Amino acid sequence: MYDDEEEIYVNPETRYFHMAVKRDNVNHVESLLATGHVDVNAREDITERTALHNAVLHSQEQIVDVLLQQGAAIDRFDFSGHSVYHLAAEAGSSHIVQALLVERATRSTSQPMGEAAAGSTPIIDMLFRPSHTGDLPLHFCAAYDNSEIAEILVHKMQQHPQQFFTPLLNAHGMTPSQLADSRGFAKLSKYLKEAERTLVLPVNLRSKPHVASRGLDNPHPAYPKRQPVPDEQVSWSMPWAMYNPLPFTHQTVLENDKNVNPKGWAEPEDVHDIKPEQWAAKVSQEGPLVKDSQGYPLNPRGRTGMTERGLLGNWGPNTAADPIITRHDPSGGGTIQLLASLRKDNLGWGLPGGMVVNIDHNVPAVVHHGFVSLSKKLREEELLVFKEQTEQLFSSGKVVYVGYVDDPRNTDNAWMETTATHFHCDAQFGARLSFPTQSVGAGVLTWIDVDKQDERYATLFGNHNDWVESSVLHLREVAEGDTAILRRGQAITEAEEELLLSMRDKQRTKRNDRWDNRW
Repeated sequence: MYDDEEEIYVNPETRYFHMAVKRDNVNHVESLLATGHVDVNAREDITERTALHNAVLHSQEQIVDVLLQQGAAIDRFDFSGHSVYHLAAEAGSSHIVQALLVERATRSTSQPMGEAAAGSTPIIDMLFRPSHTGDLPLHFCAAYDNSEIAEILVHKMQQHPQQFFTPLLNAHGMTPSQLADSRGFAKLSKYLKEAERTLVLPVNLRSKPHVASRGLDNPHPAYPKRQPVPDEQVSWSMPWAMYNPLPFTHQTVLENDKNVNPKGWAEPEDVHDIKPEQWAAKVSQEGPLVKDSQGYPLNPRGRTGMTERGLLGNWGPNTAADPIITRHDPSGGGTIQLLASLRKDNLGWGLPGGMVVNIDHNVPAVVHHGFVSLSKKLREEELLVFKEQTEQLFSSGKVVYVGYVDDPRNTDNAWMETTATHFHCDAQFGARLSFPTQSVGAGVLTWIDVDKQDERYATLFGNHNDWVESSVLHLREVAEGDTAILRRGQAITEAEEELLLSMRDKQRTKRNDRWDNRW
């Protein structure tokens, strides 16, 4: 959109550097870098693109190799939020895509422990990070029918299938496979549709850095007001001499200190009373525990404005399980229903989760108790079948998220982590699970419709809605009539996009002609 405007550079060498890159003049690029007066990561003022962005976009393989050798940053984003992987997916050079993936992996493995988190973005996050319009690099593959690039990216993305989970939808509500289908790329669409069932997206990249953990969204009613933490100061890598978080541990936690209460569930009040072997047994899905100079574990997602433990029993990670149990409405119509409950902490509806001792435990006690209560109503011959079906259900789960939870109970020194696992009931067993469909009280397992029109579902706690949407993506079937309406609506969108692409190509040609004249 800015191709007809002049770029303005403070440093003349920077201007010549970008011009040399766009002209694919390898010798000039190398000579300018050799002077030491040119920053290899210098950006264009309007597009905010680096030389690597432009070289990738124009499939200039030699220039890309030179820039990577000179340490060009791979984790930079332009004014549209596009990474080099977005632009590589558009350009269609498999050599460049492979070079970027190999170089990024090489740099990651060569960095000392802890540096990667502070100064770079992991490959997997880059491939799953959406642009400002919600497009992943895979959407660009779909838009330009770049099947080979799509296969390379999918292969890489599938190496981390259990890390993150959210729908692969862009701002137009389309997955990569749907976008490919709308453009008539049937073969690529079919491939992407199969791949999407195993692909996942970091939920935290769809929102601000842990919002609930800073008390910005629905703060916990039992917590005092935290020190405000602006977005730019959340990361521990950002110096903040004036940071003075509020220390707070709820009285309930102190009363349940296992060192003074035999029936207690909380760790000692003094973090230094925890033995080395107990620290060694703590497992965080966010990576190795990092402690401050006083020996307190640090929240892996950054500052929260509060220290100590709040309402959490453990220093560091507190492990929970959030089962996503679904069925099709037995009354017909094909509506998918979710087993949910009204939280006892007055924070609304959510998955029927709960604390577990081990991260591998994916069904908390509250769900087991609910199923046991149903089984008590059955005759002996029915009970045996019910138990078998229950075992089959809970052995068929698919883990869709493991990691940090943006929870209003989190502090700088204690935080929630969970395992979200999807269990889908077959028609017979789903009908047998006769939990109510209307709320009868907090903590009661209740079937709700997986439909944003249902306020209970639309306002699910935290990231629960994201996890559920992703879990049921493959269960939804669009009726023939709905598909026809969708296709008609997409035809207009496709025509508009083709026009924009045509205009973009003309602008690039015009800009390139101007560069030729300048040179």
